[in-house]
Amino acid sequence: MTPSRRPAGRMPGFTLIEMLISLAIFSVVTGFTVANFRRGGQSDELRLAADNVASAIRKAQTFALSGETAYVCSTTLAICNPNVGGSCAGGSCGKTLPKGFGIHLSSASGDAHTMAFFADTDGDRLYDAGETISSQGVSPTPNVSVSFLAPISGSVLDIVFVPPKPRTYFNDAAADAVATVTLQLRGTGQAKSVKVNKVSGQISVE
Repeated sequence: MTPSRRPAGRMPGFTLIEMLISLAIFSVVTGFTVANFRRGGQSDELRLAADNVASAIRKAQTFALSGETAYVCSTTLAICNPNVGGSCAGGSCGKTLPKGFGIHLSSASGDAHTMAFFADTDGDRLYDAGETISSQGVSPTPNVSVSFLAPISGSVLDIVFVPPKPRTYFNDAAADAVATVTLQLRGTGQAKSVKVNKVSGQISVE
């Protein structure tokens, strides 16, 4: 039997059309992979931000439950530092049991990326200037911010835990059963909510 031969001048390989089809398939598959990777990264970023806010609220709850103290100025009732001179002008900076601990959040455009952990030193169950223990971002990145708060006073929600049980107040009110903090990822519409149940004390991420 005579072995088959390739036509003269024809080398083995891909034709131009075959190469174009292969490149098109590769581009589509790569595009889907990159898009899925980005969506996954964005979801993780939003979840981490919600966990961060929930953790800060639990910290305030735990401080009130365990009877933590804070350094407070005797004259101004502001948080002070005993190691810094002048932090309590005209008075003494000493440890005291605050009336409560809380988290201050805002949906206003300039403040929606941060939250304040504070001690309620004057017992009004609201955040006041000088009561900040620490401030931090709601997210490790600037892509997540507070988009909705309930209940809300102006653009603010103060979640305060009053020892010893502790009792829970939202903007100095005990009527609302649940507080909601909704976080949104910029440019995507994706959102997650942190909810605080006044009755059970449960703090959940949804």
